[in-house]
Amino acid sequence: MKRKLLHNVETCPFTAEEVADMYLRADLAVTLEEYFTELNLPDEEIGRLLDLTPNWVRDLMEGKAEKFSAEDLLVFCSKVGIIVEPMEPIQWS
Repeated sequence: MKRKLLHNVETCPFTAEEVADMYLRADLAVTLEEYFTELNLPDEEIGRLLDLTPNWVRDLMEGKAEKFSAEDLLVFCSKVGIIVEPMEPIQWS
C-alpha cells in the first residue's frame, strides 16, 4: 500500500501520534486481510485463529482498522505468525 504524504500539516486535525497510530492500524489491517485472502481461509477459520466473533472478522476483512487497536492487530499478527517490522518514519513537509 502506497502512503500519501500530508502536505498541509497545519490544517491536519490530528496530532502526529494519532496519525502514526492510524497509519500503523491501517498497515496491520491490510496485512492481515491480504494474508487471509491469500490463504483463502473462510471467516469461521479466521475467527477461530484470532478468537473473534463473525462480526469482528467481517470488520477486519473489510478493512475497518478504526475498530481495532494497534495492540489488538499486533496480537492478531503474532497469533498467525506474521512478523511485523518497524515502519518507515512519516515524512512531514
